[in-house]
Amino acid sequence: MKSIEIAVTSKRIGLHGCRGYKGSISIGDMRESIYCPVTTWSIREYKKQWDTAIDRLKTHTTSCLITGFIIKNGKPELEWWPMYKVENKIYIQNQWLWGENYEERIGGKPFTIETCYDFIPPRRTTTDEGQMISEWSVPYEE
Repeated sequence: MKSIEIAVTSKRIGLHGCRGYKGSISIGDMRESIYCPVTTWSIREYKKQWDTAIDRLKTHTTSCLITGFIIKNGKPELEWWPMYKVENKIYIQNQWLWGENYEERIGGKPFTIETCYDFIPPRRTTTDEGQMISEWSVPYEE
């Protein structure tokens, strides 16, 4: 899908004590840097998940791109980009889950390349406090 692209742009580097790779995610005209730590998942696993996630939109209304997943001091931390297909658009949000947020969403269930889609929440556009949730949209193209 040309309107959503994700890629690794540099070789292994260290950040905050974690080995990993720098990369970028492009959603339409927006481009963000990403950092993919490889202490829990390999870069091959991230790339496999990205390919599956994009392909999944052909048959599902939700998907997600995982750009960071680590177990740090026995506690999981996750950066992901849930995607929601609504009619002819894809809406994408960036979320971080750790601590209580992770426990509420994932709990003690296994979070893997195969199961990550089970945890995508329904799309929300505002927080409980009524503030807008940042999201990007692009046309859906097969």
